[in-house]
Amino acid sequence: MHKYMQYSKRQKKLTNLETIIMDYFMMSKTLILVVSLTFLFLLTNAVPSTRPLHIVHHNIRTDLLNFCKHTTNPSLCAQTIQPHINHHDDLDPFKALEIEAQATLNETKKTIAIINELFAENNLNKTLMDAIKTCKKQYRNILDAIRETKDAIAQHDLIEAKFKFSAVISYQSTCKDAFEDVECPFAKYSETIFNLGGNTLDIIADLQKIMAPQEPTLPVPSTSSQSSSTSINVIGTIT
Repeated sequence: MHKYMQYSKRQKKLTNLETIIMDYFMMSKTLILVVSLTFLFLLTNAVPSTRPLHIVHHNIRTDLLNFCKHTTNPSLCAQTIQPHINHHDDLDPFKALEIEAQATLNETKKTIAIINELFAENNLNKTLMDAIKTCKKQYRNILDAIRETKDAIAQHDLIEAKFKFSAVISYQSTCKDAFEDVECPFAKYSETIFNLGGNTLDIIADLQKIMAPQEPTLPVPSTSSQSSSTSINVIGTIT
């Protein structure tokens, strides 16, 4: 009887141990399944580091992409214009032009602030200081040219707008040339102004093509009228 009880206890312990082992393996399998499913979910929904750029690109209006595609920097054109237009309205080309000109003006003001800070420093070498002096003057001219351009755009005077804004690129190039022998501290801003200015001029040129008055076309005489006239002449000759 004593042996039987010992055997029963041993069997019970084995049963308990088997239960524990079975539970362990079941938990392990469940854990592996959960980890696998989690990994699969993360893998299929992973967002690459460049995703925000693609999201911005895909969210840009199609008509705006078409509007900007022939400009100097189409991506910059679309990204600077879109935040300032109503998504539910038709694209107003003059409004878009005004926005791009304003973006150029804003970037010019930032650059002027940098130039003024550099100009106030006393430890710059002569070559750099001479270049900064040149740019200080040129960027004041750029500021005036853009403001005059905006006035012309408001009047829908594209000829005057093109004339005034063409000077912006010229002034920007003069400043850039001044840094031929020394590194430009605001080269990034200068490049942005060049691209925005190029976009603005391209938009003006496209609008000029659209709004150019069409030359009247003279009506082409029909074949029947020519043959009729010929018949009359022939009949008259015979008579």
